[in-house]
Amino acid sequence: MEAANAELDRLLALKQSAATSTALAPAGSATPAAAATAAPDASGAAQDYIIVDVPRIVGASIDAVDGLLGEPDDAFEWYPGSIAQLPLGGSERDYTVRSYTVWVLFDPQGIAKGIIVQVGLAADGYPLDKWPVILSRFGLGYTKAPDFKSSMGLRWNNSNGYTIYMSGVPVDNLEIMKRP
Repeated sequence: MEAANAELDRLLALKQSAATSTALAPAGSATPAAAATAAPDASGAAQDYIIVDVPRIVGASIDAVDGLLGEPDDAFEWYPGSIAQLPLGGSERDYTVRSYTVWVLFDPQGIAKGIIVQVGLAADGYPLDKWPVILSRFGLGYTKAPDFKSSMGLRWNNSNGYTIYMSGVPVDNLEIMKRP
């Protein structure tokens, strides 16, 4: 665990020195999302390190997420009760971010509630005990130890306002949802 924490500290220092983060304009505001200062191009190590900056995605509108991740590969609606993550229904938009497929889930008002990543993670080869590094690659940084731990999965019931689940050996599934 000490090695994972040391790696996380090193990578977070890179992130802080090479990238700037800004909040997106709230959904429905008159300020366009383009007015936010963008992070530097992929010229910085931290920019390459972060897969998806979840805090910039969650709470953003569909248009703002499209602006950050590009046009989706697929989009469809979920009916109320179809999936646990969206009890009132909503939509999903699937994006390709480098070698990862990122599913962003939106509530019925078009506001992002969370992400699921299942394609691309296994190629990174992370074991579950590298969870601090994995979470940092999604912009979450260090958090408390998981609330649930097994040989195949970890779950946080409330980590800085997110429910987080990761599983697989190596990790091949990650779900990060904003808590209500």
